Amino acid sequence: MQPLSRVTPATVDVLQSLLSAAAPTWGLLVIRESGRPAGSVCPILERLECSGWVPSAWDDDRNDRDRASACTNSRATGRALPDRH
Repeated sequence: MQPLSRVTPATVDVLQSLLSAAAPTWGLLVIRESGRPAGSVCPILERLECSGWVPSAWDDDRNDRDRASACTNSRATGRALPDRH
């Protein structure tokens, strides 16, 4: 897990949404739960995934054409990983 280059209030809201989720969740639910716009949440989710903070997986019932973006199609699922230090 890489350290985050920046932690904004929006990043904190997204992390809180992910950590409070009872099950794996997806972009639209994080947007709804955090109260942040998609234009903030989607880049944050991408940074968290690239940094190893949020693993993701695709629903098996989606084809490759539908997998363009976790937020536009809202079916990439993930959850925040707890710090293991």
